[in-house]
Amino acid sequence: MKEVKDTSRTQRCLCFLAALLTVFFLWMPGKVYAEGEIDTYIYDAVGMFTAEQWSELQEKAAEASAAYECGVYFAAVEDFRQYSHSQDVQTATEDIYLISDFGWGEGKDGVFLLLSMSERDYALIAYGDFGNAAFTDYGKEVMSDHFLDDFADDDWYAGCLDYIEDCSSFMEQARNGQPYDVDSNDGWQGELGESDALVRISMALLPSAAFAMVVCVVLKRKMKTARKEKAAFEYVVDGAVHFRIKQDMFSHVTQTRRRIQNNNSGGNRSGGTHVNSRGFSGRSGKF
Repeated sequence: MKEVKDTSRTQRCLCFLAALLTVFFLWMPGKVYAEGEIDTYIYDAVGMFTAEQWSELQEKAAEASAAYECGVYFAAVEDFRQYSHSQDVQTATEDIYLISDFGWGEGKDGVFLLLSMSERDYALIAYGDFGNAAFTDYGKEVMSDHFLDDFADDDWYAGCLDYIEDCSSFMEQARNGQPYDVDSNDGWQGELGESDALVRISMALLPSAAFAMVVCVVLKRKMKTARKEKAAFEYVVDGAVHFRIKQDMFSHVTQTRRRIQNNNSGGNRSGGTHVNSRGFSGRSGKF
């Protein structure tokens, strides 16, 4: 009888220990990003992502936010007017950012991409000293071109992934003192600048090109009677979350703008970031 009681007591202790470990490991992911003051970075109110896709995007956004201490947020909603009295998607996106208490640290640095599905509107905004410096006006334009291609094809996962990865790259450049701007390398390559990408591609292709040239010369000598043919290649792409938001809404906004001049901006186009009186910079349009 004593042996049975001892076994039962041991089992209870083991169960209690397992429960403590479970709570600990469930608690840790939320605490890793606690300094960001908000654990959710990807909001899908229209069901565009699978559970696996949402989990992966959430993890990547959280990691980028923590690495650069600048929140990286994405939200898809049915109609942005449900969250603001404003009829302008960018102003409504700013409202959501402020009311939802987005942003990292005391300065509330962050970048936020909102998709409104009813009329296919989007807004991309940045906030805070680092956020506005990292995401210049030109940088937002280039970034938008990158993810809008995917969204135009209703490839939501790829577009959101492009957005998060580009945010990481832009913030890395800004952290190194060279925000992506008008005089940066053209042909944005995501993690690689154009010069790095061209060097690596050239190094990879030169040996193959030389070998192919030799083969072509040999074949050409054997196929003097062959006639030219033209061919074309087709490229085919395979293919209710609530904000922590209060009830008060903004009825109108008076805006003034100031410009953050980057040291490396130049050329014929105006560089830097134009920031409004609310502290935001941004762009908006259709997808």
